[in-house]
Amino acid sequence: MFLQRALTLFILWGSASCMRYQADFNMMGVTGWILFDSTEHKSTVNLTGTGICRLNISLTTFPVMYGHFASPCQKSHIGDSVFTFSVDQPQAAVNVSTLFEQHLSLDALSVLVNTCNGARICAGLTAESQARTWQARFFTPVAGNVYIRQITGVAGARVLSDLRNVNQTRTFPNVTILVSQSSATSCNALLGSLDPKSLTKLGVISVGSPLEPVKSRLEIPNLNSNVRFAILDLTSSYMCAEIRSLAMKAVSAVVNMQGIKGSFIFHQPSPFELTTIVVNLTNLNRRVGPYHVHQFPLPQMTSPSAGSCSNNNVAGHWNPFNVNTQAPAYPPPKGSTHDLFEVGDLSSRHGSLENTNDFQATFTDWNLPLFGRNSIVGRSVVIHMPNSTRFACASIGYPGEVTVAKAAFRGLVVGTVLFTQLSGDPYSDVSVFMDLSYGQLSAPSTVKHNWHVHNYPISTETDSDKGSCLSTGGHWNPYNIDNTDSLYAVNCGPDSPFACEVGDISGKHKTLDLQSEMGTVATKNFFTDTTSWVSGVIGRSLVIHSPNQTGPRIACANLTLYRFPSARSNSWLGPGTSEGQVRFSQDSPQGPTILNISFTGLNTRAGGYHVHILPIKSTQEPCSDANIMGHFNPFSVNAASSPAPGNGTVDQYEIGDISGKFGDLTGQNNFQNHYMDSNMPLSGPNSIIGRSLVIHYTNGTSGVSVPRTETKEENPMTKEEPEVRRSRQS
Repeated sequence: MFLQRALTLFILWGSASCMRYQADFNMMGVTGWILFDSTEHKSTVNLTGTGICRLNISLTTFPVMYGHFASPCQKSHIGDSVFTFSVDQPQAAVNVSTLFEQHLSLDALSVLVNTCNGARICAGLTAESQARTWQARFFTPVAGNVYIRQITGVAGARVLSDLRNVNQTRTFPNVTILVSQSSATSCNALLGSLDPKSLTKLGVISVGSPLEPVKSRLEIPNLNSNVRFAILDLTSSYMCAEIRSLAMKAVSAVVNMQGIKGSFIFHQPSPFELTTIVVNLTNLNRRVGPYHVHQFPLPQMTSPSAGSCSNNNVAGHWNPFNVNTQAPAYPPPKGSTHDLFEVGDLSSRHGSLENTNDFQATFTDWNLPLFGRNSIVGRSVVIHMPNSTRFACASIGYPGEVTVAKAAFRGLVVGTVLFTQLSGDPYSDVSVFMDLSYGQLSAPSTVKHNWHVHNYPISTETDSDKGSCLSTGGHWNPYNIDNTDSLYAVNCGPDSPFACEVGDISGKHKTLDLQSEMGTVATKNFFTDTTSWVSGVIGRSLVIHSPNQTGPRIACANLTLYRFPSARSNSWLGPGTSEGQVRFSQDSPQGPTILNISFTGLNTRAGGYHVHILPIKSTQEPCSDANIMGHFNPFSVNAASSPAPGNGTVDQYEIGDISGKFGDLTGQNNFQNHYMDSNMPLSGPNSIIGRSLVIHYTNGTSGVSVPRTETKEENPMTKEEPEVRRSRQS
């Protein structure tokens, strides 16, 4: 376990002398690149859109974080200049030998260019070889992130810091950072028996304030050890943070709707690198055109698929920088730089799907983050018809197994809030998705409700008792941020979440507005939180306060571990003799249902297989219509108009028609497969759980009255339990 978390940096002096670094520009109408060659000690500039003049170029201490800021080239985001030079025209080469004499590596610097019209454009420098990134996160009195970067097989390591003072009574202009190889199980254990002589000093890094952040960079010439903890020396005390690998993110939106099959895959190695989009879609049939990232994930299937992509479900385009899409000049011409578009407007940046049947392409995107508060992870992709009507959509998944905390409100306020985070990684982003409204239709709309995670769960006899929300204690504030200080409201905000209590969701993001109409776009919000962790939220409560940011508590709900629904088929009944099982599960709140199918002994007699409406009520003729009725089909899909088995998308079949969606069992003796179905709910009014599963003989058409060989009953579920199995049928 320790080896998995360890950071091993091998320093090989002199290997930086044969490295090339490149900054790729796509900003404010300027495109192109600037290359730095350490062998020739030369920089080659190749830019378009800057105008013709003498260009001043700077290298700065901190890399660009793509898609994080509306003005990414400010000093507060990319740090101070460490080297400057000029070129007489936008296509030129210049000697920069002094630069390579001063720096072991140029990786993770930024290149800043002042254009002829006074604009500032910037891009991060990356090496030709891959780099790894590690992260340490600190909280009060000095708070923020420290990153360590190393290029595979290249000399040196870079320490990149983004630290701020968040305790106004104890501030530091700079601190010393050290590292430890200790095998201690935690920071608390390490600090409890710390031997300062065992620490390796890396250097001194600057510390800013919540409103004036400061970036720092250290170049480490020799660090050859298994490093597990980062330590800040505050003179009279130490702060500690675990060093964790910052893994690349790869997420996908799998489209299986309206006849269209395929996926959008998004990949970003770190916040300092560009995002790659791989699009692979089939059966478009010239029906569609634009496609975008939208604000919210798809809901559980409660109506035909045509409604899944509605504004009330997934809202509009993801546009965190509030690009004015009503301006006459929007969208900008094809080929314009990516910052001029909404973050979610993929087709305007990369081209429409119009007049295509199948589409495969790979794009690079400068403004589509998978990290940080503007991340697209957990949202959705919507494909539109050429006239902009929404046609098909899919939720964007997560890059691994997730843990989810759920708050379910059932009183004055009704609805749910979900907190989702990668399991086992407390530094990873937390998606916060809420759908809340008043429970009474007569309730007037109200605005600006503060909402927070509180320390304790509701401890009154019932959740609806008067004073139940008072039993939850104060805000969750594990680092004792002083919220009584007059500067708290000034310092705490979306741009400085470390200055907020960890549980102050409204401070870090925004206040809530509540209305009486349920399930509309106005009742939903989606935030990406960068300073909380789901394991710390579970077992506490979520409290909503009175409107207009006043104090009284009006609603609360416990935060509990959300257990993903799952089910499995039980023992078979009927004249057939096959064995095996179908397991149904989900691995994210808005994710598809995963079917794991394993059948044996079919003896080539089986054809279609389906979920039927009712559970088995009698073992006498268990597979009869009278006992279990027909296929589960709550949306009244006309089975006669469904495509041939395995040819269509899941929404074109009855919910229960598994063999229609994925192909039947004809000719099979043993059968194993794995499918993903976004049209087979495991919760809500259209859940399949508690119904029955039927395998039909091959001498008939799927969905028509045919002999049924075997039946299995799906396991009923109880609330907040992953799986409850009924006794086997005899």
